[in-house]
Amino acid sequence: MKRKTIIIISSLIFILTITGCEEETLEVRETKRGYTIEEKGIFPWGDGGYTYCIKDDIFFLTGDDQNDHYYRYEMSLETEEFRERVTEIKDNQENNVHQCINSKYGCIYVDNEYIMNENKESIGEKITYYIQEDKNKNILYNETYYYGENMFRSNMSYSEEDEKLYLLEGKETEVIFYERVDDSWLEIKRLPYQQDQYQLEYCSIDNGLNAIYSSDEYTRLVLGEEEYVIEADDLYWISDDFILVETINERYLPETTYLIDRTTQRKYDLNRIIKLDQIKPMSKTTFIYPEMVGYISTYNIAVISGMKMNIYETPFEDTYKVIGIDEKRALFFHYDSEEKMITVYLLKLEE
Repeated sequence: MKRKTIIIISSLIFILTITGCEEETLEVRETKRGYTIEEKGIFPWGDGGYTYCIKDDIFFLTGDDQNDHYYRYEMSLETEEFRERVTEIKDNQENNVHQCINSKYGCIYVDNEYIMNENKESIGEKITYYIQEDKNKNILYNETYYYGENMFRSNMSYSEEDEKLYLLEGKETEVIFYERVDDSWLEIKRLPYQQDQYQLEYCSIDNGLNAIYSSDEYTRLVLGEEEYVIEADDLYWISDDFILVETINERYLPETTYLIDRTTQRKYDLNRIIKLDQIKPMSKTTFIYPEMVGYISTYNIAVISGMKMNIYETPFEDTYKVIGIDEKRALFFHYDSEEKMITVYLLKLEE
């Protein structure tokens, strides 16, 4: 049996060895009640693929068919107003990709122009972040990035919670984090690509300054001022208040799932296995996951609050697609290949 070790580092160094310490079990309540299900609509569909998303309580379903038409269906979850739009498919090779980040500064536009170097041996991007006011461009940051030269591409993110604008800049040997102060960028942290035996695999500014380092034996999670180390094969899901860890044994099979309280650093055994690579988040404390019941896999909804977990067993099998809206609502929908119809259901938690 492998030895499970977690290391938590803040202003002081705290080491918690999982084996050899007393474990606590999270209180779990299971129920088939506590929610309502409502059919919201039936969408016609062609032979092509489809994608879906939720924005501002509008359900969007988009895709194409064999006649080279682009379809977009929109439905308000509140009024159930339904709209269909059909247009010709756009050229996927279009050079400029136009995006927008909403912020207190206004809309921050992102332009990506795909380029090649002088020797035509490397493909890259010219990235520009700017604010457009009338015909005047206020450029916040631009970069020319060639694939393979830097480990990470630069990225900008706006935090609605503290109304701050952040920049992640990928350099040759490290990543630098900046915060926008007045009209300039203030450096707040640097992360090297290589640190002791660890290699930087991922970093993000979307929900705080987070990074993931890995070695042959361990995975190191850098979450702001906190650091957690788990075994390399273990899976994890990070929330503001806790971390879920799914341990993997020597045969690469799931062994158990436990929770770390990020406030107290206490560990709680869930007394069950939750496959963290299959969960669908609804909020920072609520997620959907499949569980086998006999020979059928159905979706459950787990709500973690106050170091207690409520599990709602739903009737939806994992053949349904699912998308979380918020901590109380989720959409389930099923594609009927014979009728070429997609039926959408809205589940609401009552508690």
